[in-house]
Amino acid sequence: MLRLPRASPLQEPGAVRVLGIDEFALLRGHTYATLLVDLEARRPIDVLPGREAAPVARWLADHPEVEIICRDRASAYAEAARQAAPQAVQVADAWHLWNNLAKAVEKTVTGHYACIRAAHAAVHKPEESPPLTAPDGILDVRGRPRRIVATIRERHRDVHQLLAQGRSLRGISRDLDLDYYAVRRYARTPNAEELLVKVTQRRTLLDDYKSYIYQRFVQGCRNASQLYREVHDGRPSTNRSARAGPSRGSRCGT
Repeated sequence: MLRLPRASPLQEPGAVRVLGIDEFALLRGHTYATLLVDLEARRPIDVLPGREAAPVARWLADHPEVEIICRDRASAYAEAARQAAPQAVQVADAWHLWNNLAKAVEKTVTGHYACIRAAHAAVHKPEESPPLTAPDGILDVRGRPRRIVATIRERHRDVHQLLAQGRSLRGISRDLDLDYYAVRRYARTPNAEELLVKVTQRRTLLDDYKSYIYQRFVQGCRNASQLYREVHDGRPSTNRSARAGPSRGSRCGT
């Protein structure tokens, strides 16, 4: 597969009007390079060593036809464009703008978490919250189907739809990107609920703690680390109910 693109003749990039510039890691944290893309032709045209201004400036000096440079917000690329392509308009690409905005919003929300939580509590009274239901293996504590349950039902439906179209098990495996034996298991089971029995009835290390965790969740505790400490300190045994909860550490941190 690698020999095929290597054997293909390379096309000369020709004149580039709209140039995209971004870095990528050859070895993350150690070795980087700069990728140049013809954004109108939508194809890469060159790779420069490192992510400094000098190699980019030399390339731009040889391509005075560049009118627009779309780049990330790295100062090195901005300096190279100012020096070697003063005729070009510099714009920040959409991905980096959204990424920068998302990080700024996350930082702001984290810094004002207490204020946001207090405001939310003032607007949404406990009695207005949607009722919670005890997890039963099919639904989670919010009454929504567990992810694995939804996945099994969806895959079972897809497999049987393709079977009805005459597709082979091997073909379905390729189409859905699933293991062949998983496809065969879905195909041999006429009802998805039969597959869910093993999932919903399977015992886990969490089973003896579910009642207590559900109780604390209803009380408003959403701190996973605190719940873990409470359960770990209580250590309910497998032969007694977990409803009594842990012996200490019953408060939930905020």
